[in-house]
Amino acid sequence: MTLLRGIVRSGKGDFSFWLAKLESSYTQKKGMKLYPGTLNVHLSDAIFPTPKDAIRLEKEEYGGRVSVSMPPCRIFVEVEVS
Repeated sequence: MTLLRGIVRSGKGDFSFWLAKLESSYTQKKGMKLYPGTLNVHLSDAIFPTPKDAIRLEKEEYGGRVSVSMPPCRIFVEVEVS
């Protein structure tokens, strides 16, 4: 597994519109529902090629402007105490 480090940042708050459009296509491909939200992680200068086992939704499948790759991942949280 590739380990990437990053910082959680706030987003624009407008992706819920696209999640609603992606939901049925994702559920059909994966058999599970999307969590209604996003986690925005700013990766520190990492090159991350899309893994072969990533779920890919083509823009034509959900009526979007771009195709979306959703690679499997695990999130580990490191808490900084000051």
